[in-house]
Amino acid sequence: MSLIVGISGKIGTGKTSIANFLHEMGAVDQVTAFGDVLKREVAHRFNFDLELCYSGKDQVIFHADLPNGTMSVRQILQWYGTDICRALDSQYWVKRMEEEIEGLEEEARIPDIRLAIHDVRFKEEAQWVADRGGVLVRVQPYPGWEPGDHAGHRSETDLDDWGEL
Repeated sequence: MSLIVGISGKIGTGKTSIANFLHEMGAVDQVTAFGDVLKREVAHRFNFDLELCYSGKDQVIFHADLPNGTMSVRQILQWYGTDICRALDSQYWVKRMEEEIEGLEEEARIPDIRLAIHDVRFKEEAQWVADRGGVLVRVQPYPGWEPGDHAGHRSETDLDDWGEL
C-alpha cells in the first residue's frame, strides 16, 4: 500500500508548494493531484491544449457539448469535474486516482510509492486518503490571504466543515 500525504486548503494557500517541498526533501517520491487527472480528461474531451488547464484558465473554449457552447477553461474544470462527473458518481475522481497510482507504481517499479496529493478538495477524497492510512494536512490561509473570484465553488468549500483534517 502506498503512503499518501493528502493536502487540502483554500485556493492560493501553498498546497502545491508544500507538496513540491516534500518531494525536494525526499519525503515523497511523486507529487500528483486529483486535478491533474481531471485536466487531462477535460482537455481531451473538449479538444484543447492541456497547457491551458495550468496557465490559461481564463481562456474561452468553444465546443458544442458545453452549456451555451462556450466556457472558460476554469469554468469547464469546475463544471465537468463537479456537476458532471461527481454528480454521476461521487467516487469518480477517487477511482481515477486509484488508476493513476497503479500507473505510477508500475512506471516507477515501486510497489509502495510515497505520494503527495496537493489538491484534496472533497470529503470523499479526504476519506479515501484516510482509509488508505494516509496523512491529511490542512493548510490554513496566511495573514493577508484574500479569496479569489472562484473561492465559493463547492470544490473550494466542501472540506470547510470536515473535522478530521
